[in-house]
Parts: sequence; C-alpha cells; structure tokens
Amino acid sequence: MNARVTFALSATEREYQPAVEQWFDFIVKAEGDHWLLSSGRRAAVAFSCLLVPDNGDRVACTGNNTEIFITAIVQRSSTQPATLGQLHQPLRLHASELTLSAGKKLSLGSAGDCDINTVRGSLSINCHHLITQVAANWIQSAAHCMARFGDLTTTVKQLLRTHAQRQLITAEKELKVDADVIHMG
Repeated sequence: MNARVTFALSATEREYQPAVEQWFDFIVKAEGDHWLLSSGRRAAVAFSCLLVPDNGDRVACTGNNTEIFITAIVQRSSTQPATLGQLHQPLRLHASELTLSAGKKLSLGSAGDCDINTVRGSLSINCHHLITQVAANWIQSAAHCMARFGDLTTTVKQLLRTHAQRQLITAEKELKVDADVIHMG
C-alpha cells in the first residue's frame, strides 16, 4: 500500500516549489546515478540515506514533480549484504569508542592505501593463525622489539644478514652452525 502525504506550503512557497509528497515504493533497477521505481518514476538517493539501495528494496521516497529522493531503505528484498555509503563520496565514523564486530568474518580492504594508526596506546592483534603476505618490501622499525616463539623457522632465498654493534647468540643445550664454508673472525 502506497500511502501519500502532501505537505501544505504557504502561498509564497507554492510559487517557487510544488507540493512535496512522501510515499513508499519499490526499486526496479539502477539507471546511472538514479533508480527506477515501480511507479515508473526515477529517484536519486538522498545524501542522508546511508545505505545503498538494491533492486527490489522497499524504499521511502519524498519529492515533487521536478525531483524525487529515496530517503530510507525500509525493507531489503534479498539476502544481499547492506552497503554503507557511496563509493564516490568519503565516509568518516567518529566516536569516543568504536567497535567493529562480525559473527563469521571481518574484512578490511582498499584499492589504495590502508592505514591503521593509534596516536597513544597500543595496537593488539590476538588470533589463532596470523598469515602475512607482502608483495614487495617489508619494513619494520621500533625502539625495542621482543618476540617469543615455541619454534621459529626462517627461510630466505638469497641473503640473510643481521648487523649490530654487539650481537649475542646463546643456547641452553646446543648451537649448530652448518654450511659448505664457514668464515669466523
């Protein structure tokens, strides 16, 4: 049922702007920056509508004879995930505390750079498995670095070099050095 509400405007306002109506409609398909509605009208998405519409969605519309806007997604027609924001516009979330939580999987991705910064405090990553892949360069910089492992295996194709003013290699039971040629001193 499409209920329509018409706002009455003063005589002065009516000269400049036709009556504004609100109604519910369904999205048929995308047409460029606009959406074709089941009523045959074309509507743009209002800036305040943060969810991106999808075909078949029931939407709240407002407009007049010259322009129509989708103001809200009332009901999702499919099991497609909800998309927040528009790709051509930046989106910022500001809060004193922000939590992102997912029941199955959380993915962060970018076609460009991806930065995670903390001005004060720490960054903690706790997981069962950690897999990192770097295509070109991996640079780490810290005032102090401490790592603890049960076992650590490092495989390098060409050259593995460690350099310091002082180095210490210790073992409680056994230290093995194995190579075709060993230079010391």
